[in-house]
Amino acid sequence: MLAGVFAPAHQGRESPSQPNDVRTERLASAPSVVLGTGGSTKRETSLNTMLAITEEYAALRQTSHCPTGMYVVPSADSLLLWTGVLFVHKGYYASSILQFRIEFPQRYPELPPTVHFTTDVFHPLVLPKYGTLTLAPRFTPWKPEDHHIFDVLYWIKYVFKKKTLDNVGEDECLNIDAFRYRESISSFAGLAAQTSKLSRSQSALFERDQPQTLLGGTHDDGIIFRQLDDTTLNRMRQQLKVQKREEVKVDDY
Repeated sequence: MLAGVFAPAHQGRESPSQPNDVRTERLASAPSVVLGTGGSTKRETSLNTMLAITEEYAALRQTSHCPTGMYVVPSADSLLLWTGVLFVHKGYYASSILQFRIEFPQRYPELPPTVHFTTDVFHPLVLPKYGTLTLAPRFTPWKPEDHHIFDVLYWIKYVFKKKTLDNVGEDECLNIDAFRYRESISSFAGLAAQTSKLSRSQSALFERDQPQTLLGGTHDDGIIFRQLDDTTLNRMRQQLKVQKREEVKVDDY
């Protein structure tokens, strides 16, 4: 049997003291920071944006700042692009492995980030084909002083809970077909289960054919799933001192 692992990962845990003064001093040596975009052009990002994103990523080490079952990591090409994965354990989408990207605007935190699922997701709040998740039900308007990236991460997780689905209004939906699940709960449950099955498929986890975003990032960027045989997997578990847990079956689809 084949099992999958992914790396690197960053999930919430208790945070040691962060060298904020040192980081600020280094970044303050220039009025702006130029970030690569994976292409021939470059974008100039303000110091405030660079600091805000860096500090918010560091803050995810705090236990309450990163939802359980979720992992995120910045792109090697651009700090403005993060990749993530959410493991859904309960509800209509139970056992789903949902991969996504978070893109920060040049004027973050004044403007909100955008979230795109790279896994196909049948959901009222997710735009079909493009995978865009609407933030409007939770962040209208976006308030830079009050809203942070960990709020967005929790929203990504909450949209798959029944309570959130029950409270979605038709005017908030990006997928009207999915919104009609209230007319037939059993039909919606079947389509959500299909999303879950597809998200665990060989092609969804191990085939790296996703297009490059405007901010760059290659198919080898971020969180990567790899197939391992049982011997290699057990050896890695021992090296990492990870207890063996019940494995999620990777479906041949």
